[in-house]
Amino acid sequence: MNENLKRMFNSVDRESRKRIALEQSWKFNYSRRTIPEHSFKTIALLANCSVEEVKEYFEFDSNGVENTEDFLIEGGRESSSTHLQRKPCYISSYDRFDACISCLPSSEEQCRFQKFRVFEQFSPDNFCPKVRFSSNNKPLPKFTYNDIISSNENDQYILETIAPAFQNILLKEHYHLKTLKNVIIRRILESDLRHLCDHCVTTIFSGYWMCSFCGTEICLDCYDEWNDLSRSRCKKGRVHKKANYFPITRLTLLDVQNLLDSVSNVISNKKDKINENLARSFILQTKWIDGEMNINQFQYMWRLGLPFMISGLNEKLTHSLWTPKYFSKQFGEAICSCIDVATKTSRKLKVGDFFAGFSYSSQNEKSKSYSPCLKIKDWPPNEDFAKAFPLHFNDFMFALPFKKYTHRNGAFNLASRLPPKTNPPDLGPKMYNAYGSTDEVGGKGTTNLHLDMTDAVNIMTYATPFEQRSKYEQQFSHAAVWDIYQMDDLPSLCKFLRKVAREQGVIIDHPIHDQWFYLDKSLRKRLLKEYGIKGVRIYQNPGDVVFVPAGCAHQVCNYTSCIKVALDFVSPEGVERSYKITRQFRTLMSDHKRKEDILQLSNVLFHTWITITYKADLQNSKGFFDKIKNWFS
Repeated sequence: MNENLKRMFNSVDRESRKRIALEQSWKFNYSRRTIPEHSFKTIALLANCSVEEVKEYFEFDSNGVENTEDFLIEGGRESSSTHLQRKPCYISSYDRFDACISCLPSSEEQCRFQKFRVFEQFSPDNFCPKVRFSSNNKPLPKFTYNDIISSNENDQYILETIAPAFQNILLKEHYHLKTLKNVIIRRILESDLRHLCDHCVTTIFSGYWMCSFCGTEICLDCYDEWNDLSRSRCKKGRVHKKANYFPITRLTLLDVQNLLDSVSNVISNKKDKINENLARSFILQTKWIDGEMNINQFQYMWRLGLPFMISGLNEKLTHSLWTPKYFSKQFGEAICSCIDVATKTSRKLKVGDFFAGFSYSSQNEKSKSYSPCLKIKDWPPNEDFAKAFPLHFNDFMFALPFKKYTHRNGAFNLASRLPPKTNPPDLGPKMYNAYGSTDEVGGKGTTNLHLDMTDAVNIMTYATPFEQRSKYEQQFSHAAVWDIYQMDDLPSLCKFLRKVAREQGVIIDHPIHDQWFYLDKSLRKRLLKEYGIKGVRIYQNPGDVVFVPAGCAHQVCNYTSCIKVALDFVSPEGVERSYKITRQFRTLMSDHKRKEDILQLSNVLFHTWITITYKADLQNSKGFFDKIKNWFS
């Protein structure tokens, strides 16, 4: 061995020795299609590693011959070729290159550069080959959809209603593809993965940008908003500029153009089918009796974004399933996380101990001892309600009105249009159990003011019987009260709450999304006096169902202990509001608990559109996928 090379080897650690030896081997053997077996032993000796490690570095098969399937195209000089990265970044073959953020020790994600990053082979004068990325011309993966029963009339109504929101998404994708058509890279991701922007945690539909050094992926909005004067969004600590990012898309320009043409055609042919007779004042009432409201009235109310309550569903519930005694007996030893409404602190309790306090919950009694208002939110927290409580799930779903909207496979619940393997959003149901509280001056209520990006329906299944309530609780003829504010009131409502936050010395990110405030009696009066805003006040008792449109800020106060079950759904009429709220969430601080886009609205609209547009072919699965394949080609 050359003495200089020996000294160099002895002065560095094992990993560096191996890398130097392997680089030297390319210098002497790069032009050969095979490397003799004795060369492997020599390189292993130099690198102080095993022959197997050397072979793994060169990605040779058992016969010592290069896996030529990885060499995609010949380029540069005659002896060089372009190589596709086939393994994760931490494999010795690639550890001289920048590792993607998914291959860093703290990550559990799959490698972002595997089967995607392309680089030139080493040569005597090229130890730092250029890095490129491969473009994929394969069709989109085949999707399997749920069976949705829907009439042609309903389908047409859905398309006409969602078309404007879907058009906004497609126009942005079209601009991305049109302006970058000569340099954009197409990449088909696994269909069962949720693809989120690394910066704003919003769902990436088709187009995005990737950092060539670390694989950080940012959405089209984040890229447009980013200027080079700000700090880089790369997660490896190096300062990057926009020039380090390259454009990627899942759909082709033809794909998006076809979708846009289809959407534009629906919009241009849309007829306003609103029955003017429904615009009479009685339709705007907030309290209805079960069976009194028909589907046309519901759709009119929902299009306007107006909350309301339907009462009289008590007889549809199996009351024995919803008592504190039942849950204590069946789940009493289970541990649950309880929140103290007043202090916002959390504690662990047995389910039986929590429900034992249902009859002694009032913190408003004139007594010396303090009784906290406790609640169990989102129960069960990490399990499908239908699996955890199958009897309760069936009972709850049976009682709900407007099943075409509220059921999981309802024709007007657009979440049902997502393929099951695309990791659909968890829309519930979830159970909400809480003790009694107060909405008077200084009261903390039960659920602070907040809003959701989806539509919601909430039914009260149990409240402490009147004769068992405390004297304070018996002052109220209702079990709970809701204050709901229309979406148009949000700007003024936010201004008011920011003023309150300054007065209280509270530091907030967003006055509503932080879920910090409950508007007690005094704050509600101030809001009306200073901004002219008065919320819709709805009183709820067992068997009452409250419908809350997406984007409507709302708060709840239980006057006594209550059990409620809530379910989210995605209506055609609500997608415009959901789209606006999704864009609000993406601007929240990076560690905000509500920042992540759980709805995937762009994916919901895409799959809704293609399943309805190709409904006839969907009934014949083969014909459907043939047509989709021809479309996305």
